[in-house]
Amino acid sequence: MFRVERVSALKLMKRSVMFLAAVLLFTSACARAQQLSNPSTPTEQIHAVLCAIDQKNYEAAQKTLEQLLASDPKNTNYQKALLGVQARQVKRDDHSAQNVVLIKKVIEGYDQALKNLQLTTDERRWVDSSLLFLYEQLGEEEVKKELLRRATDTQRAGKDRAEAYVMLASKSWDCSFRITSANSSPDKAAIETAQTCMNDGLSYADKALALEPDDESAWSYRTNLLHEAIVLANLRNEQSQKAAFQNQYNESVKHSQGVSAKAQAQRAEEITRSESVTTGETAGEQDTRDLIELHLENSFDKVASELLLSRPLDLPRLVDPEEEGQSVKRPTPESTAQQKSDWKAFATNDDLILDLPGNVRRMTSGGYTAASEGVTYSVIPVPRPADQTERQIVNGILNTLARSQTHFFSQAWLSSGLGNRYDLKFIRSEDAGGEPRKIYAYSLISCGERKDGVMIVQASQTHYYTIDINGAAASSSQAQRLLTSIKVK
Repeated sequence: MFRVERVSALKLMKRSVMFLAAVLLFTSACARAQQLSNPSTPTEQIHAVLCAIDQKNYEAAQKTLEQLLASDPKNTNYQKALLGVQARQVKRDDHSAQNVVLIKKVIEGYDQALKNLQLTTDERRWVDSSLLFLYEQLGEEEVKKELLRRATDTQRAGKDRAEAYVMLASKSWDCSFRITSANSSPDKAAIETAQTCMNDGLSYADKALALEPDDESAWSYRTNLLHEAIVLANLRNEQSQKAAFQNQYNESVKHSQGVSAKAQAQRAEEITRSESVTTGETAGEQDTRDLIELHLENSFDKVASELLLSRPLDLPRLVDPEEEGQSVKRPTPESTAQQKSDWKAFATNDDLILDLPGNVRRMTSGGYTAASEGVTYSVIPVPRPADQTERQIVNGILNTLARSQTHFFSQAWLSSGLGNRYDLKFIRSEDAGGEPRKIYAYSLISCGERKDGVMIVQASQTHYYTIDINGAAASSSQAQRLLTSIKVK
């Protein structure tokens, strides 16, 4: 009897311990989840904002930004980011009451930003442009009123006022041309409408030229509007008016061509000047120091400006290395092949042999790539000059290759998500067949997952190689198989 009770008690104690452990684990997990879902520091809140934007959860991003602004009302970056996030919630061509209220709220915010924030020239011009876009969402009359307000605002620069008049002229020309270019002959009422639009347009073009006499667009629209005047005079069978407008049109064409030729010459001169400036290599290409460790993420200063400068309804976009002439494939978790491929020895340029999945193929940008089970492998060779034999020089070249690859790869990753981060750490240097090799571990961290990789820079007698393993940690069987298989000639 005693043994039975003792066993039961022991079982009960074990169950109690297991229950308490489960409770503690659950409590700990809840605490961690709460901590993650309720970021407490400004740094954590900013990262939460970036992740919410990446996930297009603009309402959550706005709520957090409003909390940040409440604690730091004068923070310019918070204000810029909040405006950008609010603008992204505007729905194109949606005339519902809710959307109209949101548009007006964003317009008010942009107006306040122009008055109160220290914006750069580019930021001010872009906000001005975005405001026009928002007014267009409210309707043609609203955008026309805004353009007239800008055109007649003597506090604005003459060039800006002229630009507003040119935009008004373009809308007037479009109004007239839609009628005169129709297949069927317009009726009297339509002709009167076109006539009013044409007269208004000519007036706007002349006012623009009074402010900027050599404005290429103003002369172009003035010429086109005079052509509309000829067409309308012909429709009304007013031959004397038609002849008078024809003379004005001919003079305007001549003047417009002169202005255009002058503007083209100025642009060609600017291009020649810019091409004559010798630009040095990038810091990543010049730097031959040992690369030890990197922790990179998108600067919130830059992100806030990008959010402000992005057109409403457009997703935020950072500088893409592909736009700078670099062919970089964005490293995304979905981009790697999931199928399993058998491995085999692969030789490149007869001076390097290593094991790779059997589906190796050439890349259009040079080098080779293969993939298996969610991991992508790439091998990129660069010719090694025969005179580069000193160990110090070779080491510097390997450092340069590592920095260049890291720069382009990390920038591509950071530009694909505002909340993305890139970490890299040097593992070791070693010899392979008498030639130096450097090995690095890196991580691509997004708001939803982390993906590890390995970068290897290797010298051979006739080449330098950059070898990348994307999707496997340095300790993984895939990375170790590749590393231990490398043979250098």
